[in-house]
Amino acid sequence: MDDDETFEALSKVIEPELQPARRLRRPWVRAVSVLPYAAFCVTVLIVTRGLRGDADVVGPWLLWGFGSVQLIAAFLVFRKVLRESIPGKTGRPQAWLGALGVVLFLQLAVAALTNAQSPRILSPERAMSVGLTCMGIMSIVGVPVLLLGLTLASKGLPARPRIIGLVSGLAGGLIAEAVYRSHCPYTHLTHMLAWHSGAVVLLGSLGFFSGAVWDLKRTGAWRQRRSPRK
Repeated sequence: MDDDETFEALSKVIEPELQPARRLRRPWVRAVSVLPYAAFCVTVLIVTRGLRGDADVVGPWLLWGFGSVQLIAAFLVFRKVLRESIPGKTGRPQAWLGALGVVLFLQLAVAALTNAQSPRILSPERAMSVGLTCMGIMSIVGVPVLLLGLTLASKGLPARPRIIGLVSGLAGGLIAEAVYRSHCPYTHLTHMLAWHSGAVVLLGSLGFFSGAVWDLKRTGAWRQRRSPRK
């Protein structure tokens, strides 16, 4: 087969896949949508469940300053998710491991600083019920961010949907932590590792699974289109 025949054969395969597409906005422009969502969640949480009881002891810097730092970090991670969906902009594995490290480090560092300022330890009788409540509410806050990441990324052409889902879930977990710390006064590391970090890991795992399903469906649909018709 000469070059002309090869080109013609490739064209027949590729042309049916071509579809008109609109130019995507820049990743940071699309990622900004998570910030008003976080502000909305904080407002609803405080109105419905109240501000944490030790807010005056913790102080505005630890309460709102570090919460804002977490939100900014979540925004940057979410922006990286959307950048991943652009062909040719795939991040290195080291960068994704770094993003994971930033998420977990920020969560634990903020908890340790807050606990040093206002130590609050749960009684064994309440540890399970309070922990489940924390994990449940954080998951409720984080899932929309995960879904938003998958939806926005699907507008591009992501090469690694599993990574998209995983990091979208982690970004949702970091936003959920930034939101829920305005209410939850328990920052003992045992509580944080078991339930708050547990919620982040749960959201990341859910995102990875969703990305895997997306990838399998996409691969299966492509193979079905490529299979010879009888």
